Amino acid sequence: LLQLPHNRLKQHCIIQRVSLPINCYRKKMSTMNKEQDFTSSIASEFPWMCINLLVGASLVSPFVRNLLGANRTIGSKFNKLDEEDQRDVVSFVITGIFTSLALIAQVYGGYDVLVNNSDDMTQDQMDAVYVFLQLTVIFLWEVFFRIHTDPFRRAHHLCCMLLLQFATTTIYDTKNVLYVRVALLLGFQVTTSQLSLFASFAERLDLFPKSKFFLSYVAASATFIIKTAAMVASCYFFQAEFIVKGGDSNPWGEFWFYSFPFMLIVLYFTQLHACVDLCRNQRRYCVDETGDCDYISFPGTKRIGFALVESL
Repeated sequence: LLQLPHNRLKQHCIIQRVSLPINCYRKKMSTMNKEQDFTSSIASEFPWMCINLLVGASLVSPFVRNLLGANRTIGSKFNKLDEEDQRDVVSFVITGIFTSLALIAQVYGGYDVLVNNSDDMTQDQMDAVYVFLQLTVIFLWEVFFRIHTDPFRRAHHLCCMLLLQFATTTIYDTKNVLYVRVALLLGFQVTTSQLSLFASFAERLDLFPKSKFFLSYVAASATFIIKTAAMVASCYFFQAEFIVKGGDSNPWGEFWFYSFPFMLIVLYFTQLHACVDLCRNQRRYCVDETGDCDYISFPGTKRIGFALVESL
Protein backbone atom coordinates (compact mmCIF):
# COMPACT_ATOMS: atom_id res chain seq x y z
CA LEU A 1 0.00 0.00 0.00
CA LEU A 2 2.87 2.37 0.76
CA GLN A 3 4.20 1.97 -2.78
CA LEU A 4 0.92 3.12 -4.35
CA PRO A 5 0.58 6.72 -5.48
CA HIS A 6 -1.53 8.97 -3.30
CA ASN A 7 -4.58 8.97 -5.61
CA ARG A 8 -4.55 5.19 -6.12
CA LEU A 9 -4.04 4.63 -2.40
CA LYS A 10 -7.09 6.77 -1.64
CA GLN A 11 -9.14 4.96 -4.28
CA HIS A 12 -8.06 1.54 -2.90
CA CYS A 13 -9.12 2.50 0.62
CA ILE A 14 -12.53 3.70 -0.59
CA ILE A 15 -13.11 0.43 -2.47
CA GLN A 16 -12.22 -1.63 0.59
CA ARG A 17 -14.44 0.50 2.81
CA VAL A 18 -17.46 0.19 0.50
CA SER A 19 -17.03 -3.54 -0.08
CA LEU A 20 -17.50 -4.39 3.61
CA PRO A 21 -21.25 -3.62 3.96
CA ILE A 22 -22.10 -4.78 0.41
CA ASN A 23 -24.59 -7.42 1.61
CA CYS A 24 -26.51 -4.89 3.66
CA TYR A 25 -26.51 -2.53 0.70
CA ARG A 26 -27.95 -5.17 -1.61
CA LYS A 27 -30.64 -6.02 0.94
CA LYS A 28 -31.60 -2.38 1.23
CA MET A 29 -31.78 -2.03 -2.54
CA SER A 30 -34.05 -5.07 -2.84
CA THR A 31 -36.40 -3.49 -0.29
CA MET A 32 -36.40 -0.21 -2.15
CA ASN A 33 -37.16 -1.96 -5.41
CA LYS A 34 -40.06 -3.76 -3.77
CA GLU A 35 -41.45 -0.48 -2.49
CA GLN A 36 -40.91 1.09 -5.88
CA ASP A 37 -43.67 -1.17 -7.21
CA PHE A 38 -46.13 0.76 -5.04
CA THR A 39 -44.76 4.26 -5.60
CA SER A 40 -44.68 4.15 -9.38
CA SER A 41 -44.77 7.13 -11.69
CA ILE A 42 -48.38 6.34 -12.56
CA ALA A 43 -49.37 6.67 -8.90
CA SER A 44 -47.62 10.02 -8.62
CA GLU A 45 -49.60 11.30 -11.62
CA PHE A 46 -52.90 10.06 -10.20
CA PRO A 47 -54.78 13.41 -9.96
CA TRP A 48 -53.80 14.49 -13.48
CA MET A 49 -54.68 11.13 -15.00
CA CYS A 50 -58.16 11.26 -13.45
CA ILE A 51 -58.70 14.76 -14.81
CA ASN A 52 -57.42 13.68 -18.23
CA LEU A 53 -59.79 10.70 -18.27
CA LEU A 54 -62.75 12.92 -17.37
CA VAL A 55 -61.85 15.40 -20.10
CA GLY A 56 -61.25 12.55 -22.55
CA ALA A 57 -64.67 11.00 -21.89
CA SER A 58 -66.30 14.41 -22.36
CA LEU A 59 -64.51 14.92 -25.68
CA VAL A 60 -65.26 11.41 -26.93
CA SER A 61 -69.00 11.53 -26.12
CA PRO A 62 -69.96 13.83 -29.07
CA PHE A 63 -67.97 11.59 -31.42
CA VAL A 64 -69.77 8.48 -30.13
CA ARG A 65 -73.09 10.28 -30.48
CA ASN A 66 -72.43 11.21 -34.10
CA LEU A 67 -71.17 7.71 -34.82
CA LEU A 68 -74.34 6.14 -33.47
CA GLY A 69 -76.53 8.58 -35.36
CA ALA A 70 -74.75 7.91 -38.65
CA ASN A 71 -74.79 4.12 -38.31
CA ARG A 72 -76.87 2.39 -41.00
CA THR A 73 -78.29 -0.23 -38.66
CA ILE A 74 -79.22 1.75 -35.57
CA GLY A 75 -78.89 5.36 -36.75
CA SER A 76 -82.59 5.86 -37.53
CA LYS A 77 -83.64 4.40 -34.15
CA PHE A 78 -81.06 6.44 -32.27
CA ASN A 79 -82.08 9.72 -33.92
CA LYS A 80 -85.72 9.15 -32.94
CA LEU A 81 -84.86 8.99 -29.25
CA ASP A 82 -85.23 12.05 -27.06
CA GLU A 83 -82.25 13.84 -25.53
CA GLU A 84 -82.32 11.87 -22.28
CA ASP A 85 -82.38 8.47 -23.97
CA GLN A 86 -79.65 9.47 -26.42
CA ARG A 87 -77.39 10.49 -23.55
CA ASP A 88 -78.16 7.21 -21.80
CA VAL A 89 -77.17 5.20 -24.87
CA VAL A 90 -73.92 7.14 -25.26
CA SER A 91 -73.12 6.59 -21.58
CA PHE A 92 -73.74 2.85 -21.98
CA VAL A 93 -71.14 2.72 -24.75
CA ILE A 94 -68.46 4.82 -23.05
CA THR A 95 -68.97 3.26 -19.61
CA GLY A 96 -68.82 -0.21 -21.17
CA ILE A 97 -65.50 0.61 -22.85
CA PHE A 98 -63.96 2.11 -19.70
CA THR A 99 -65.10 -0.70 -17.40
CA SER A 100 -63.87 -3.34 -19.87
CA LEU A 101 -60.42 -1.73 -19.95
CA ALA A 102 -60.48 -1.45 -16.16
CA LEU A 103 -61.39 -5.15 -15.86
CA ILE A 104 -58.48 -6.15 -18.11
CA ALA A 105 -56.05 -4.06 -16.04
CA GLN A 106 -57.58 -5.41 -12.84
CA VAL A 107 -57.18 -9.07 -13.85
CA TYR A 108 -53.65 -8.52 -15.16
CA GLY A 109 -52.49 -6.64 -12.09
CA GLY A 110 -54.21 -8.79 -9.48
CA TYR A 111 -53.95 -12.34 -10.82
CA ASP A 112 -50.93 -13.33 -8.72
CA VAL A 113 -52.18 -11.45 -5.67
CA LEU A 114 -55.65 -13.02 -5.66
CA VAL A 115 -55.30 -16.38 -7.41
CA ASN A 116 -51.80 -17.37 -6.32
CA ASN A 117 -52.03 -15.50 -2.98
CA SER A 118 -48.65 -13.91 -3.66
CA ASP A 119 -47.32 -10.87 -1.80
CA ASP A 120 -44.91 -9.94 -4.61
CA MET A 121 -45.91 -7.73 -7.51
CA THR A 122 -43.96 -6.58 -10.54
CA GLN A 123 -43.83 -2.98 -11.62
CA ASP A 124 -46.19 -3.66 -14.54
CA GLN A 125 -48.73 -5.35 -12.28
CA MET A 126 -48.75 -2.48 -9.82
CA ASP A 127 -49.12 0.03 -12.64
CA ALA A 128 -52.06 -2.00 -13.95
CA VAL A 129 -53.75 -1.81 -10.54
CA TYR A 130 -53.39 1.98 -10.51
CA VAL A 131 -54.76 2.18 -14.06
CA PHE A 132 -57.77 0.06 -13.06
CA LEU A 133 -58.50 2.39 -10.14
CA GLN A 134 -58.17 5.50 -12.28
CA LEU A 135 -60.49 4.18 -15.00
CA THR A 136 -63.32 3.94 -12.48
CA VAL A 137 -63.48 7.73 -12.58
CA ILE A 138 -65.84 7.20 -15.53
CA PHE A 139 -68.71 6.89 -13.04
CA LEU A 140 -68.16 10.48 -11.94
CA TRP A 141 -68.44 11.54 -15.59
CA GLU A 142 -71.65 9.51 -15.97
CA VAL A 143 -73.34 11.32 -13.07
CA PHE A 144 -72.86 14.68 -14.82
CA PHE A 145 -73.48 13.45 -18.37
CA ARG A 146 -76.79 11.67 -17.90
CA ILE A 147 -79.85 13.84 -17.39
CA HIS A 148 -81.49 11.59 -14.83
CA THR A 149 -79.92 9.10 -12.40
CA ASP A 150 -81.88 7.29 -9.71
CA PRO A 151 -80.76 7.35 -6.05
CA PHE A 152 -79.43 3.79 -6.23
CA ARG A 153 -77.19 4.64 -9.15
CA ARG A 154 -75.94 7.79 -7.43
CA ALA A 155 -75.13 5.78 -4.28
CA HIS A 156 -73.23 3.25 -6.42
CA HIS A 157 -71.23 5.96 -8.18
CA LEU A 158 -70.46 7.77 -4.92
CA CYS A 159 -69.15 4.53 -3.43
CA CYS A 160 -67.01 4.02 -6.55
CA MET A 161 -65.44 7.42 -6.01
CA LEU A 162 -64.72 6.64 -2.36
CA LEU A 163 -63.10 3.37 -3.39
CA LEU A 164 -61.05 5.16 -6.05
CA GLN A 165 -59.70 7.81 -3.71
CA PHE A 166 -59.15 5.86 -0.51
CA ALA A 167 -57.75 2.70 -2.11
CA THR A 168 -55.18 4.64 -4.12
CA THR A 169 -54.15 6.72 -1.11
CA THR A 170 -53.90 3.68 1.16
CA ILE A 171 -51.78 1.65 -1.26
CA TYR A 172 -49.47 4.60 -1.89
CA ASP A 173 -49.17 5.43 1.80
CA THR A 174 -48.78 1.97 3.40
CA LYS A 175 -47.12 0.00 0.57
CA ASN A 176 -49.01 -3.05 1.85
CA VAL A 177 -50.32 -5.68 -0.57
CA LEU A 178 -53.26 -6.28 1.79
CA TYR A 179 -54.90 -3.11 0.53
CA VAL A 180 -54.26 -4.08 -3.08
CA ARG A 181 -56.47 -7.11 -2.41
CA VAL A 182 -59.08 -4.81 -0.82
CA ALA A 183 -59.19 -2.63 -3.93
CA LEU A 184 -59.28 -5.58 -6.33
CA LEU A 185 -62.10 -7.42 -4.56
CA LEU A 186 -64.26 -4.31 -4.20
CA GLY A 187 -63.45 -3.45 -7.80
CA PHE A 188 -65.18 -6.57 -9.12
CA GLN A 189 -68.46 -5.02 -8.00
CA VAL A 190 -67.66 -2.09 -10.30
CA THR A 191 -66.01 -3.51 -13.42
CA THR A 192 -68.28 -6.49 -14.25
CA SER A 193 -71.45 -4.81 -15.54
CA GLN A 194 -70.83 -5.15 -19.27
CA LEU A 195 -73.73 -7.57 -19.87
CA SER A 196 -76.30 -5.35 -18.17
CA LEU A 197 -74.95 -2.33 -20.07
CA PHE A 198 -75.33 -4.19 -23.36
CA ALA A 199 -78.87 -5.29 -22.48
CA SER A 200 -79.81 -1.69 -21.60
CA PHE A 201 -78.21 -0.51 -24.85
CA ALA A 202 -80.24 -3.07 -26.86
CA GLU A 203 -83.44 -2.21 -24.99
CA ARG A 204 -83.21 1.54 -25.70
CA LEU A 205 -82.52 0.95 -29.40
CA ASP A 206 -85.00 -1.93 -29.77
CA LEU A 207 -82.36 -4.15 -31.36
CA PHE A 208 -83.84 -7.55 -30.54
CA PRO A 209 -87.61 -7.03 -30.24
CA LYS A 210 -88.49 -10.75 -30.22
CA SER A 211 -85.94 -11.65 -27.56
CA LYS A 212 -85.87 -8.47 -25.53
CA PHE A 213 -87.03 -9.91 -22.23
CA PHE A 214 -84.90 -13.03 -22.65
CA LEU A 215 -81.78 -10.92 -23.26
CA SER A 216 -82.48 -8.75 -20.22
CA TYR A 217 -83.17 -11.79 -18.04
CA VAL A 218 -79.94 -13.52 -19.12
CA ALA A 219 -77.90 -10.34 -18.58
CA ALA A 220 -79.45 -9.74 -15.16
CA SER A 221 -78.95 -13.38 -14.12
CA ALA A 222 -75.31 -13.46 -15.26
CA THR A 223 -74.60 -10.15 -13.54
CA PHE A 224 -76.22 -11.44 -10.35
CA ILE A 225 -74.06 -14.59 -10.40
CA ILE A 226 -70.84 -12.63 -11.01
CA LYS A 227 -71.58 -10.05 -8.30
CA THR A 228 -72.60 -12.73 -5.80
CA ALA A 229 -69.42 -14.74 -6.45
CA ALA A 230 -67.35 -11.57 -5.91
CA MET A 231 -69.38 -10.89 -2.75
CA VAL A 232 -68.66 -14.36 -1.33
CA ALA A 233 -64.94 -14.07 -2.13
CA SER A 234 -64.81 -10.63 -0.51
CA CYS A 235 -66.54 -11.87 2.66
CA TYR A 236 -64.11 -14.78 2.91
CA PHE A 237 -61.16 -12.42 2.47
CA PHE A 238 -62.50 -9.99 5.10
CA GLN A 239 -63.05 -12.79 7.61
CA ALA A 240 -59.58 -14.25 7.02
CA GLU A 241 -57.55 -11.03 6.94
CA PHE A 242 -59.37 -8.59 9.20
CA ILE A 243 -61.10 -10.83 11.76
CA VAL A 244 -58.86 -13.89 12.11
CA LYS A 245 -55.49 -12.19 11.47
CA GLY A 246 -56.50 -8.82 12.87
CA GLY A 247 -55.81 -6.79 9.73
CA ASP A 248 -53.18 -4.06 9.87
CA SER A 249 -52.09 -2.12 12.97
CA ASN A 250 -51.92 1.31 11.32
CA PRO A 251 -54.89 3.73 11.12
CA TRP A 252 -55.67 2.62 7.56
CA GLY A 253 -56.30 -0.89 8.87
CA GLU A 254 -58.95 0.38 11.26
CA PHE A 255 -60.45 2.53 8.52
CA TRP A 256 -60.85 -0.39 6.11
CA PHE A 257 -62.14 -2.67 8.90
CA TYR A 258 -65.29 -0.54 8.96
CA SER A 259 -65.31 0.78 5.40
CA PHE A 260 -64.81 -2.50 3.54
CA PRO A 261 -68.14 -4.09 4.65
CA PHE A 262 -70.00 -0.81 4.09
CA MET A 263 -68.69 -0.31 0.55
CA LEU A 264 -69.23 -3.98 -0.27
CA ILE A 265 -72.87 -3.90 0.84
CA VAL A 266 -73.61 -0.65 -1.01
CA LEU A 267 -71.97 -1.79 -4.24
CA TYR A 268 -73.56 -5.23 -4.16
CA PHE A 269 -77.14 -4.24 -3.39
CA THR A 270 -77.19 -1.29 -5.78
CA GLN A 271 -76.12 -3.72 -8.50
CA LEU A 272 -78.86 -6.14 -7.47
CA HIS A 273 -81.36 -3.30 -7.76
CA ALA A 274 -80.04 -2.57 -11.25
CA CYS A 275 -80.54 -6.23 -12.24
CA VAL A 276 -84.14 -6.24 -10.97
CA ASP A 277 -84.81 -2.89 -12.61
CA LEU A 278 -83.43 -4.18 -15.91
CA CYS A 279 -86.02 -6.97 -16.02
CA ARG A 280 -88.82 -4.84 -14.61
CA ASN A 281 -88.43 -2.25 -17.36
CA GLN A 282 -89.38 -4.89 -19.92
CA ARG A 283 -92.98 -4.93 -18.68
CA ARG A 284 -94.01 -2.16 -21.09
CA TYR A 285 -92.45 -4.05 -23.99
CA CYS A 286 -93.19 -7.62 -22.96
CA VAL A 287 -96.66 -7.81 -21.42
CA ASP A 288 -99.84 -7.02 -23.34
CA GLU A 289 -103.39 -6.62 -22.07
CA THR A 290 -104.06 -10.39 -22.00
CA GLY A 291 -101.04 -11.07 -19.84
CA ASP A 292 -98.97 -12.77 -22.54
CA CYS A 293 -95.34 -12.10 -23.22
CA ASP A 294 -95.28 -11.52 -26.97
CA TYR A 295 -91.55 -10.89 -27.34
CA ILE A 296 -90.16 -14.18 -26.05
CA SER A 297 -88.84 -16.04 -29.08
CA PHE A 298 -88.62 -19.43 -27.35
CA PRO A 299 -91.76 -21.60 -27.63
CA GLY A 300 -93.66 -22.29 -24.42
CA THR A 301 -92.03 -19.51 -22.40
CA LYS A 302 -94.64 -16.77 -22.68
CA ARG A 303 -96.35 -17.56 -19.40
CA ILE A 304 -93.01 -18.12 -17.69
CA GLY A 305 -91.78 -14.76 -18.88
CA PHE A 306 -94.96 -13.07 -17.66
CA ALA A 307 -94.66 -14.76 -14.26
CA LEU A 308 -91.02 -13.64 -13.96
CA VAL A 309 -91.92 -10.04 -14.75
CA GLU A 310 -94.83 -10.07 -12.33
CA SER A 311 -92.67 -11.54 -9.57
CA LEU A 312 -90.34 -8.56 -9.79
